[in-house]
Amino acid sequence: MRATTRGALHHLLPRRAVKAHDLPPLPPHAVLHSTTRFTEKKSAFEGHAVRVKSVDEATLALQHILTGKKMSKATHHILAWRFSSASASSSSTSAAGSDCDGEPPAGKNLLELLHKLNVEDVLVVVTRWYGGVPMGPDRFRVINAVGKDALALGGFLSHGRGTGSNTQG
Repeated sequence: MRATTRGALHHLLPRRAVKAHDLPPLPPHAVLHSTTRFTEKKSAFEGHAVRVKSVDEATLALQHILTGKKMSKATHHILAWRFSSASASSSSTSAAGSDCDGEPPAGKNLLELLHKLNVEDVLVVVTRWYGGVPMGPDRFRVINAVGKDALALGGFLSHGRGTGSNTQG
């Protein structure tokens, strides 16, 4: 049985803006992998994947992502996370969740992607900068593709390769 916490990570973020130098460092296993920015129909997308083992680590990783350059101007930060039962600190069940950040059902779609790919102990975030041209359902295809690319860059997939990366950590 899975415990699902939807929207929990954005809710846990501090209300005031946090500077990158004010954040504690990520744990050694939590290396942030970011895709190159991809543009379609004037909207730009960037994916991020990081190995995390708890909601606290995922929240810290999300804070590190959001303090990056130009992130405050993004329209959406769509995310999904999934922890294995061995890693979930508060219970013996797996923890998983998502947040659409105004792009329903994009977060749920990313979470389904994690389940289909059998990826655990991960936070995946796809950031979108809206370019003024409606994309319709194409935006969900791009969000999933960019999320999968970030997972590949982070080594979460047993096969496949990403198109480019900017590994931070």
